[in-house]
Amino acid sequence: MSTAIKKSQPLSFGFDQEQTEHCFIVTVPISKAKDAKVLISEHFHWIKPEKG
Repeated sequence: MSTAIKKSQPLSFGFDQEQTEHCFIVTVPISKAKDAKVLISEHFHWIKPEKG
């Protein structure tokens, strides 16, 4: 008897929303200005990021 294992699709840095909702989101600005900042945020529940 074979057992099928459902494999989920990881997002970005190996995040698998079926294993845990805790994650970090890295927001990289489109701007190439010297004062443009990368934002790293920690989340304890998964919310799909908005495209912007």
